[in-house]
Amino acid sequence: MRAIATSLSVSLILALFSTAMPAHACKLAEEAYELKAFLAKKDPRQVVFLGKVTSVVSLPASPLLLVDQNFEFETTRWWRGPPREMVSGRGYVAKPTGSSCDGVFDFSVEAGAEWLIVGYVENGRVHPMSMLSKRLAHGGVPKDVLRILDAHQ
Repeated sequence: MRAIATSLSVSLILALFSTAMPAHACKLAEEAYELKAFLAKKDPRQVVFLGKVTSVVSLPASPLLLVDQNFEFETTRWWRGPPREMVSGRGYVAKPTGSSCDGVFDFSVEAGAEWLIVGYVENGRVHPMSMLSKRLAHGGVPKDVLRILDAHQ
């Protein structure tokens, strides 16, 4: 009986200790998930445009990635960045690691899809922000998003 009580006490202490440990959450800068904050930053590398995916090239994925892509957009409207008719981009989907950040930065596209792309240009290639870029199901930018974009032009 004493062995059972000791075992229960140890289990209870371990359970209490593990719940008292602080959780490590994925902490993002506000401009990673809030469009107004992204636009307020006014970084010269920022781009915001409407475009259609014209090509997708799947690259051999590294051991840390499930998907690695290069893609091209034909653009139809620009709010931020120097307007160009065609834009190259890069996206990936990382293998889950058990982190609270799993999936937060993943971005991939399919040919023919229309997107509102919000991101940064590095080395001539767009890197979309996955939490701000939106696939457009019916070809139109949501009105609340349009109001924000037009107010920050």
